[in-house]
Amino acid sequence: MGFAQRSAILSAVLSCLRSGRSWVLRTYAVIGLVLIILSTMLVVLALPTWIAQTEGTSATLMLGQALLILIGLLVIMAFFLPMYLVARRLPEPGSQVRLERVYGGFGYAIALSIYLSLLISAPADARGEPPAWIAPIIELFYGLDPIFSAIPPIIAVSALVVVDRRQAG
Repeated sequence: MGFAQRSAILSAVLSCLRSGRSWVLRTYAVIGLVLIILSTMLVVLALPTWIAQTEGTSATLMLGQALLILIGLLVIMAFFLPMYLVARRLPEPGSQVRLERVYGGFGYAIALSIYLSLLISAPADARGEPPAWIAPIIELFYGLDPIFSAIPPIIAVSALVVVDRRQAG
């Protein structure tokens, strides 16, 4: 049994790349795989720092650090979801090009929603000066309370699940 047959992520990506006829889905498969790899590396490389920060601290801080790992896994799963749904839902990828475009578009929407979430939750000292042409929009997201940072990914993933359920029914 080859590696691609054992790895759900790799088999879904390869299925989208080999059999997908929609360029939207095929490009998202490549970009989504890169985002999954980068997110995984970020979580793995941050683990020692998160563990070191919890040494000698309160249980509340430990729980907060554990939630960071969970959030990292949720982000990775969100990037993977559109490719998985195409590989699972369609009898043979490429059979419904319009639906492949929809799932690929949702993949890009999820990536954008996670970027917006990062903008909303960025600490004030880590915020850069945006280009003038997009500054009003970026400043709008900077001005939101960080508690709202979970809303864009939740909306994007929920919309994808609703579309997938309608496709099934």
